Amino acid sequence: MGYSQVIADALIGSSAGFGGGFGGGFGGGTGEIESYVQKCPRGKIVLMGYSQVIADALIGSSAGFGGGFGGGFGGGSSSGGLAEQYKKNIIAVIQMGDPSQVPGLSFDVGTSTKNGVFPRSNSASYTSDGYAGII
Repeated sequence: MGYSQVIADALIGSSAGFGGGFGGGFGGGTGEIESYVQKCPRGKIVLMGYSQVIADALIGSSAGFGGGFGGGFGGGSSSGGLAEQYKKNIIAVIQMGDPSQVPGLSFDVGTSTKNGVFPRSNSASYTSDGYAGII
């Protein structure tokens, strides 16, 4: 048993800037998942993360910054989520402090009734990609 830690410096006012650390977090997270599954094809993965990096790794970023930096702040492109062959190994997801939060999703816990500061436009992908039941 073990764990991997992926650090994404995506704080407003940080040396990397809000979007500066995103690529490292997204790429590092998906890379760790892919590497683990290749080494342990029947292994089980629990993802825990703060901010939008977990969501972007799973379902991809929305166009612009509706949950990621696909095209940078206000950009128009999006990034894809985790490739299909790696999804079966993820058994649970804990995500907190997500600035791309959209209220009313089946897995929402807490009292928030408002969108995050950068609401995600692709939140339906949680359900269509099969993640809603494990978040």
